[in-house]
Amino acid sequence: MDLKEQIILEYLEQDCGYRKLQEKYGISRTAICKWVQIYQEVHSLERTQKQQNHYLRDMDDPHKKRLPKANPTARDLEKKIAALEKQLCIYHHEQTSFSKVSQPGKGFYAF
Repeated sequence: MDLKEQIILEYLEQDCGYRKLQEKYGISRTAICKWVQIYQEVHSLERTQKQQNHYLRDMDDPHKKRLPKANPTARDLEKKIAALEKQLCIYHHEQTSFSKVSQPGKGFYAF
């Protein structure tokens, strides 16, 4: 049995949480969660009670990010466009300010 399968089975059979497994093995919770979900799909396993409770709790959490309004107003869209344009300008400025120099002997970065 490889390490990945050992971690998956430990989660499913010993009711060990993702955080404990992360601390024990030094592998991210996200990776472990994805491994478990894929394993459950491949083997046609139901979600554990812990997974079901977590999923339902997340749906009720008012602090979680939600999908945007179904029908945004023109003003909402204008604000979004302005924010994205500002981000794009900052990105382009950073790209031109700190571009790598490809010529040898010129240093690492051109300013």
